[in-house]
Amino acid sequence: MTHSFDSSAGALTYLKQYLKEREMTVIEEKTVPTKAGRGTVYQKQLWTATREIFHIKHWSKKWVPKESSNVSEFAKPLDERLKYAIKLYGKGDPSASGINEGTLMNLLEIEGSGFETYLVTTYSSGDVLWCKVAELYNFASMYGLIPQFSMTYGEPFCWIPTGWLKPLSMVVAGPPGLVR
Repeated sequence: MTHSFDSSAGALTYLKQYLKEREMTVIEEKTVPTKAGRGTVYQKQLWTATREIFHIKHWSKKWVPKESSNVSEFAKPLDERLKYAIKLYGKGDPSASGINEGTLMNLLEIEGSGFETYLVTTYSSGDVLWCKVAELYNFASMYGLIPQFSMTYGEPFCWIPTGWLKPLSMVVAGPPGLVR
């Protein structure tokens, strides 16, 4: 990691440059309203000429679940499942990330019409991580990581271990191009 981001705008600029260097043309940048508690936050999506959609979620820092002794009885089952998934797939990183269920369902619907959809998670520290949206949904569903309701996010939120995400440097495919 050789960069850090002062804001989500800095992370977005970095990602656009990264895609450009991979000869991926961004044809549209969308601002997507997302529920957060009693309000709304706005996240960005980059749509490419090759039918990829990158949904960007920026965090100022990694979120680490609180100690189990501080979790309500209502939330204990989710807490146990999330910590188990972090233990198995977190690669030593104790944090979790994710996406609002409404946004996730919207991206899956778009994917059904022929787009490839990705969640890109950026942190102020400079970490840029990604996964395919369908894989995130399958993982969260398999481990029961979608709570019925989240007061923090105003709607169900799909949790995943941060260590399960791939670093941006591990993008394994892209449009064909000449080797220079």
